[in-house]
Amino acid sequence: MLLIKSGPTSGLHVFLKIDNKDNLDPSLAALVDPKWLNLGGTFREIDMEQIEGGNLATKLELIMAMVCKKR
Repeated sequence: MLLIKSGPTSGLHVFLKIDNKDNLDPSLAALVDPKWLNLGGTFREIDMEQIEGGNLATKLELIMAMVCKKR
């Protein structure tokens, strides 16, 4: 599950919910700030600057492909 938050002053933030920490692909080095692990699930913020792609849609597609690759 992807959570996308956007605001005029806060900017764009993308969070990834992971069911099991062991399923996390180590190539997702863009994951930051472990505080999201304390929410009602395992959420991690993704640093979108580290994800390849020219636009948001391409970056989101690459993120989902990396996650699905491990399953």
